[in-house]
Amino acid sequence: MERGASFAVVMAAMAVVLATTSTAQAQTTATDIVNIHNAARSAVGVPALSWDDNLAAYAQGYANQRAGDCALRHSDRNNYQYGENLSWNPSVQAWTAASSVDQWVAEKGSYDYASNSCVGGAMCGHYTQVVWRDTTAVGCAAVACNANRGVFFICTYFPAGNVQNQRPMAQKAFALVLLAAATLAMAASTAAAQSSPQDFLDAHNAARRGEGAGLPDVAWSTTLQAFAESYVAQLAAATTCSLAHSNSEDLGYGENLYGPAAAGSSAATAAAAVSKWMEEKADYVYSSNTCTRGALLECGHYTQVVWRSTTSIGCASAACSNGGGPSAYWSLAS
Repeated sequence: MERGASFAVVMAAMAVVLATTSTAQAQTTATDIVNIHNAARSAVGVPALSWDDNLAAYAQGYANQRAGDCALRHSDRNNYQYGENLSWNPSVQAWTAASSVDQWVAEKGSYDYASNSCVGGAMCGHYTQVVWRDTTAVGCAAVACNANRGVFFICTYFPAGNVQNQRPMAQKAFALVLLAAATLAMAASTAAAQSSPQDFLDAHNAARRGEGAGLPDVAWSTTLQAFAESYVAQLAAATTCSLAHSNSEDLGYGENLYGPAAAGSSAATAAAAVSKWMEEKADYVYSSNTCTRGALLECGHYTQVVWRSTTSIGCASAACSNGGGPSAYWSLAS
């Protein structure tokens, strides 16, 4: 299938709030733009992308062509080899590229994974391009248009996203399947001592048996445990104790994280983590395989715990340098 084919309802550009002053422009670097993209991609379990100077040069060349009219008109995308997001705003004050990318990411709420479409006719193609799994590189540029027509901003992507009849991320990266995002809860430095491999197994298998669906028990995997221990140590070492996902999906693993600050409990035990994840059962609708509140990541921890084809888990916890501590488990689906 041709890489540049358009997703049915998505690649039309929309006006977003931008601005432009020399001070604000200096505040948004290529690294800033890449970081915003990668934060959105990490949230749905797709690999990070990197900045590409050739794509940025292409973007600048096309932005310069639009300086005369500031029209939201797509380029030929290098004969449709590139993906492309555009934005415009009539204001020429306090411009940051970050605000434009943030607007694209905000379209996430309008994307429905089940139907691979935008909800209610709203735009979501900028978002799906931002998180398109096969896209590996981005380059962006802007121009202040003539006669105070505003600011034209463009990001160019390779390989192109929004390919017809394809989804931006694999199903297992979606919240309802194998990769769930972080649920915040309190963790204490005593967590590791309180939770043994058997504790994690017992908590998971009790939850699975409680479904009454004949789900098989999961077994402990020392390989997954080692992976979990290595990654949770990285999280704990960070001053923010960020609940950022690993590259577990690339290895065929599912992942649930449980971390500091929200649940108000001082006991970060295996039972507490699994109990918190199982609370999401109330938000899961089996008939439609969706979360009742509509967000991508509202019930995926629960579905991972009870995923039928998951056979093994490996868990780890660590105290964060700021006093909290994430605990995490990795499960391998056969």
